[in-house]
Amino acid sequence: QPLRLGGGRGASASEEPEAFELATILADIFKVSRSRAECLSTKSARSLYATRVLEAGLQQAMLSIKARWNAMADPLAEETKEATRLTETVEEICLFFDAFPLSEHFVFAVDEVNQLRLSMLTKLAESTADIVRS
Repeated sequence: QPLRLGGGRGASASEEPEAFELATILADIFKVSRSRAECLSTKSARSLYATRVLEAGLQQAMLSIKARWNAMADPLAEETKEATRLTETVEEICLFFDAFPLSEHFVFAVDEVNQLRLSMLTKLAESTADIVRS
């Protein structure tokens, strides 16, 4: 599966992780962050941690994916592999946050990820329809 890093090649500290590795990296970071959040004594403290730390991290990751997606002229032309990897990455991120308990504290950001996923799928469907019509 292209979205699972599984100990293969990793990005060096100076490189941005490949998009398809990002889902695994995010899941790992958020799992560790969850254990840290559980050490906080009150629900309001966990909520504050989730919105200030986790939500900001999710939004940063999504900005990176959006930038790569928007840089493609036509996702089904020469950039099919990149388009499918980005789409699969966002799908994997959506699935993770659907089950992540702390995501209840940053629902708006999770909804934005789902909206991005839907817009990517719509763009792919439109591109496919254009190819079929041609």
